[in-house]
Amino acid sequence: MDKKAIATDETLSESLSELFADRVAAGIEIITPRVLADEIEAHNLIITNEDGESLISFDSQGNASFAGTITADKIRANQIEGLSVLAEEILTNKLTEQVGLIDIEEATSSAEISPTSTPVAISIDRLTAKLGLTVLGPAEFSAETIFKGLVSFDITPIFNKDMAGFALVKQGGREVEVSFEQEYAQVPVVTANSVWDVDQATLDVMRQLGTYVLPKQDFIIANITIKGFKIILEEPAVTDLKFSWVALGVKDARTVTSDGQVSTPTPASTPTPEPTTEPSPSPSVEPSTPEESSPTPTQTP
Repeated sequence: MDKKAIATDETLSESLSELFADRVAAGIEIITPRVLADEIEAHNLIITNEDGESLISFDSQGNASFAGTITADKIRANQIEGLSVLAEEILTNKLTEQVGLIDIEEATSSAEISPTSTPVAISIDRLTAKLGLTVLGPAEFSAETIFKGLVSFDITPIFNKDMAGFALVKQGGREVEVSFEQEYAQVPVVTANSVWDVDQATLDVMRQLGTYVLPKQDFIIANITIKGFKIILEEPAVTDLKFSWVALGVKDARTVTSDGQVSTPTPASTPTPEPTTEPSPSPSVEPSTPEESSPTPTQTP
């Protein structure tokens, strides 16, 4: 008999035998096409193919290696290494392409990501980008936006019409009122400057004459509220006077006084009109008409 007795399906079908023992020990190996056991204890468990290549392995440290595909109804894990990094990289790459529109991603069997051709809108409750965020298309912020770091603009920013503009006091007038289309949350900081609308040819003539006749008058900014402000001249305008103005909404703007005190204004509030009571009409009394007295009959003696 050979040292190794290999049982095949043919020999098993011809003659079957059973061996009952409390323990079976083999110095080299045990070869069998099938093992039935309630529990197997081993330091290492390796499953190989016909070429001897390892396909599945379990070691004594609890590590497992699979060379093929794992199919499961549910996988529960505290951490999957590489998955969070892959998900963050995919999200970051797509958000750098465009914000608000993102290509649908479909995972293939080889775990490669292939985008579809139809972009759809994506809704994210909260987004945190640790390494940066690049937006290549138009972006719109519909709610309050807070920038906690330095903000810089590579090109000239454009603000709405309530932040800056022009005002004109016509000849003979003494004031002009500027009203904001949208009220400020707090009283803004307003500055104004005189503007001279004159062409270059006129300036050249004045320079040749050696003098400039500047159309300027003393003015002041007054009645600054969350709704607007006024520019008032000290004297009536001798000609049309134009001003440029800027209104900045500053949170808790400070007022520094000459004695070193610093005060912060309270948020502006719209005064509530006091109710007025209309006098109730008093009842009118019509004068009574005296009844005509009947003549007293006289007796003839």
